[in-house]
Amino acid sequence: MLKIAVILVVCIIGMFCIVDVYAQEMKKATYQENVQIIYDQAINNEITASITLESTSNLEMRISDEVEQKIIENDLIQSIVFTNHGECVLGVFDESCIMINFALEDLKIVLAEEIEKEKEAGVGIRAIQNGSKELGDELIDYINNELGMNTEYNSVFIHTSGEASNVLETSGAVSGRGSVSVVYTMPKQSTDFIFPDLAGNLIPRIIRDSGGFYDVAKQLSEETGSEISFSMIPQVNNMFYSLKVSKVYSNYTPDFQRFEIIDPMQYLNVNEIKRSSYFSGGFYPLNSLIQVVVVTNVPITIESISTNEIKKITSVEDISTNGFFIESNTGNNIDARYLFGLNESVMQNELTMKLVTLDENGSTEIKSNENLGGGCLIATAAFGSEMAPQVQFLRELRDNTVLQTQSGTSFMTGFNQFYYSFSPAVADLERENPVFKETVKLTLTPLLTSLTLLNYVDIDSESEMLGYGIGIILLNIGMYFVAPAVLVINLKKILRLKN
Repeated sequence: MLKIAVILVVCIIGMFCIVDVYAQEMKKATYQENVQIIYDQAINNEITASITLESTSNLEMRISDEVEQKIIENDLIQSIVFTNHGECVLGVFDESCIMINFALEDLKIVLAEEIEKEKEAGVGIRAIQNGSKELGDELIDYINNELGMNTEYNSVFIHTSGEASNVLETSGAVSGRGSVSVVYTMPKQSTDFIFPDLAGNLIPRIIRDSGGFYDVAKQLSEETGSEISFSMIPQVNNMFYSLKVSKVYSNYTPDFQRFEIIDPMQYLNVNEIKRSSYFSGGFYPLNSLIQVVVVTNVPITIESISTNEIKKITSVEDISTNGFFIESNTGNNIDARYLFGLNESVMQNELTMKLVTLDENGSTEIKSNENLGGGCLIATAAFGSEMAPQVQFLRELRDNTVLQTQSGTSFMTGFNQFYYSFSPAVADLERENPVFKETVKLTLTPLLTSLTLLNYVDIDSESEMLGYGIGIILLNIGMYFVAPAVLVINLKKILRLKN
């Protein structure tokens, strides 16, 4: 439950922080698409990648007027959530759940007389459980029908802690503290099974056919271990609807004492994200956002980013350019939002950033447009981990040697465009085919060996970078193409002589 809470808290914060700045200046569509990548070292040592499709209109998230009104009119309801998460609340495992969440203190006021009677008998809590179940039972048939589910009553869970709120310094309203969940369950189904039906019921064809983040969500839903949730949160005069697909990657152990390269798209298994063409009729720069959050045990800072930095958000011109707006640059909680500006898509190598431990005497100024490149996808898949010595060697060579010269930076810019056109597909094939993975590992060995030569030379000028770079390229051409060609020719000659 804590994992869901953390993700949901960050989602709500990310949705409103930038939007509020422009509330008086810009028209904003009711439909919004968001990507969130949460690097969590402080709580669970994991990375969560999620795509959220949101709206405040039941024409874009098709819930009937009747059901929407029933929910809005009930002042006790905080939210209604469907999820196939492994443990929707404590003690409920491997079930798909619908949770109808009520405000605990308001519920106590409504049930005050009954609670007082029970307190005299030494119980008290039973009135809350029975009262919330009665309220939930009045709604569940309508909700099941709207979502195409067949959940049945399981339990009532009273939330009393707010660990996620303490970590992220929020009010706790979203994390669950001070609420009561009436839980209805059904046999668990995988996300790739649920997504087509749920999205088909909720999202109109015009949005589904417009692509954008919806296509990324659909692709992520097909990944093993992905999860899905749909939330309805009453607001003053309408509802906030949110359909989310996410996947958790465990064992996140960054080494900030050295440096850490953040490559958000790696965890979505795409090399490009396009905006939905649903927004093509106007300028809606805030309706497609990519949020990167890093929560750490040690204070860190962003040293450089591979795209532009948007320094301020005070006018329409500021967000006409694509780039990262850095909400929080230093400390234990890094928060960066990518805005598309006038662009319709973003490539993988444009979203990377370099993080380092915060030095009290060091600079916190961000170097932008450094063309860091993304993760070494093929090498990471071949050697099994971003922290493998071979992968770290490639990163250090790129950042500490190649990118230190103008010619090296220019080379990396062109190389990245070529590399990311095929590397995600190759990496996927490596993960699916162990034999191919070992073949790639053997193929990379001569390249890695040749690159170690650069550790033994001093490169202090552009001419030296060009000279050694061309030398390494020619050496690899010789190893990978000339030597095999010569070997094949000689073998043919030997076979001819024998015949």
